[in-house]
Amino acid sequence: RACVRASVRACVRACVRACVRACVCAAPTDPHSTTRATGVFMTYFRTLVPGLYNHFEEEELESRQWVPNWLRHFFAFELPLPCLLRLWDTYICEPDGFDLHPFVCLAFLMQFKDEMEEMENYEIRAFLQHLPTVDMDQIIAKAENVREDVVALNLI
Repeated sequence: RACVRASVRACVRACVRACVRACVCAAPTDPHSTTRATGVFMTYFRTLVPGLYNHFEEEELESRQWVPNWLRHFFAFELPLPCLLRLWDTYICEPDGFDLHPFVCLAFLMQFKDEMEEMENYEIRAFLQHLPTVDMDQIIAKAENVREDVVALNLI
C-alpha cells in the first residue's frame, strides 16, 4: 500500500509540475504581451457581445479591472474548484488547449450576458471575480464555437 501511495503522489507531483509549466508558457506575463492580449480580447468582446460591452462601458467598468486577471490566471481565483479542474483538464489534455482560453472567457460573458446587463458596476466586478458553478462542458463547447466565429469574421 505504501508503495502505491508513493507512486500516486509522485504521479500527482509530476502532473502538477506539467500543469504549472503549461500555464507559465501560455500566460501573458510581461506588461506588453498582457496589454496586447487584453486589446485583442476586448476587440473580440466588442464585436461578439456588443450589448454587454456597451453596458460595461456605460457602467464605467474598465477592462484593466478584470481582463488581465482572467487572461493571466486561467480562472484560478474566479471559478469554483470542480469547474476549474474540468476546464484545466481540457487545457492540458488538448493540443493547444490553452489557446482556447480567450474564447472560454467570451463564452462566460455570453452565458451570463442577460444577468450582467441588469447589474451595476460593483455587482459586475464582484460577479466577474466569483463566477458561479456552471456546466463546463457547455462553456467549452460554446468557446469552440466562438473561436470558429472569430475565425469566420477574420478577427484572427
